[in-house]
Amino acid sequence: MIQADLHIHTVYSSDSLIQPKTLVDQLVAHSFIKVAAVTDHDSVRGCKATVELASAYPDILIIPGVEISTAQGDMLILGT
Repeated sequence: MIQADLHIHTVYSSDSLIQPKTLVDQLVAHSFIKVAAVTDHDSVRGCKATVELASAYPDILIIPGVEISTAQGDMLILGT
């Protein structure tokens, strides 16, 4: 079974204080959660930084994503 967090924001969203390096460090240290989707608000900057940092760890998977603001509400997009 894979356990993942599919909705994480980094400092590139106004509602988060987590740095990409801190997120990767937490995934490395965690005993079983090794997958996370970085989905900052209207930005992929945090995702790009996190993917780059996580590339040094073969057991960590960062799913690229973004949370896009729309007139009807926010939309979560996952994938490359």
